[in-house]
Amino acid sequence: MKNTLLTFILVLIPIFTLQAQDSSSEFKPVIGDRTIEAGSSLQGFQYGGTLKYRQFITDEKALRLSGNLQFSYNAPNDDFTEMYSAISIIPGIERHFAGTSRLSPYIGAELPLSVAFSKSESPEKTVNGAWGEQYNRAFIGAGLNAVTGVDFYIVKNFYVGLEFGAGVFYRKYKDVKIDYKEYDFNDRTIKGGSSINFNTFATGGFRIGFAF
Repeated sequence: MKNTLLTFILVLIPIFTLQAQDSSSEFKPVIGDRTIEAGSSLQGFQYGGTLKYRQFITDEKALRLSGNLQFSYNAPNDDFTEMYSAISIIPGIERHFAGTSRLSPYIGAELPLSVAFSKSESPEKTVNGAWGEQYNRAFIGAGLNAVTGVDFYIVKNFYVGLEFGAGVFYRKYKDVKIDYKEYDFNDRTIKGGSSINFNTFATGGFRIGFAF
């Protein structure tokens, strides 16, 4: 988190210099404008990407719709593999504030809806619904997040941004089905449970997008 904030500040220094040189131009979107942006993350063997679309219904308010895909893969050898994927559809709304001609701070709320799939395979057994019977469980879920962020328009219609948020998320875990291969064990099922978690989060890097 500290590294992300430091990088963001270092990038903003030359951008604020541009702002001082050209404060008369209006770079931010207004009613009727739309934006689309992309972000990605890579941590170890976890890959992810997000797309977000916004429609400005007034000069200050925008409806948003995000799609997020996370994918994890682990294969230490040819006989052992683990795969996990999660897909989220996230509608929401934003309220933008005055800021400057280039800087657009905002707050908002969003409703993440997610589904996750998980599987692990070894010579001894196949596990559908988790890694090693308990990790990275498959689930369906829904939540409610509050977000705050900032868009900075480097040139007209092109911006970078950063976003933070906090919220609650409910998960309904799917049953874990274990199929034994080499041993004379009966196949078994671990019943799915549920959980409610409170999380804080930040985008894993800069959001990059454009208005049209």
